[in-house]
Amino acid sequence: MNKTDKVVLVTGCSSGIGKAIAELLATAGCTVVATARKLEDLAGLTVAKKMILDVCEKKAFEQIVDVIVRELGRIDVVINNAGFAIEGAIEELSHAQLQSMLDVNLFGVLTSVQSVVPHMRKQKSGQIINIGSIAGRWASPFGGGYCMTKHALVALSDSLRQELHPFGISVVLIEPGPVKSRFDEKRVKASAGLIENPDSPYALYYQRYNEIMVESRKSQADPEEIAQVVLKAVLNKKSIARCLVGVPAIIRVILALSPAKRDTAFARIFVKS
Repeated sequence: MNKTDKVVLVTGCSSGIGKAIAELLATAGCTVVATARKLEDLAGLTVAKKMILDVCEKKAFEQIVDVIVRELGRIDVVINNAGFAIEGAIEELSHAQLQSMLDVNLFGVLTSVQSVVPHMRKQKSGQIINIGSIAGRWASPFGGGYCMTKHALVALSDSLRQELHPFGISVVLIEPGPVKSRFDEKRVKASAGLIENPDSPYALYYQRYNEIMVESRKSQADPEEIAQVVLKAVLNKKSIARCLVGVPAIIRVILALSPAKRDTAFARIFVKS
């Protein structure tokens, strides 16, 4: 099999990173199955197959994997990209909001893994690529709910990598910084009820946090930059474990600080007059 002649399933292809990955891998010669919750969101994508998929629905995921294996003969790579964020203080996030992020960002990946691994074990080969986030390394204020899901994804990926190695299945975690996509638009819309509430006890601090985030997002990476890293991971025989990509200087500075120093830095910002 040619190294680019691989059957690849990608979740969350409606825009941004997922769309860029699907397009680039298809151009490189992979047989790409692109999925999204609405078929119309996949319009314009030139891939082998487009399918409706809500990653929270286990039966639907299992059925799609079965269809791919039956029609295309195998499944070589699954790229778990679907995800979303709601920002707000932990005190103000509802259980429903936290659960919705967990369902998509974490349990959606778990569903993917449990659906695809039995087929990969039979093949004695395969690759799982999880699109994590810089949020898996840095738990920012007011991003605690989303960061929680991405920290958990790190642990899931690391354990899974060790468990599946004997079966010839590799696991890669890609950790992007801020990326130009509709993800930010959706985040802002989903978070508006919390972040923009003038009666919140955190109102002033939300404003100051947003100022920091606006500055950091001036250096957003293009989705194609992330897609290039994913393509490299798919093509390389010796798979990487984790890869940080598209992280602006201001966030690299924050990452270099110890947790205690990060706490002090943000405390000073929030209490300034």
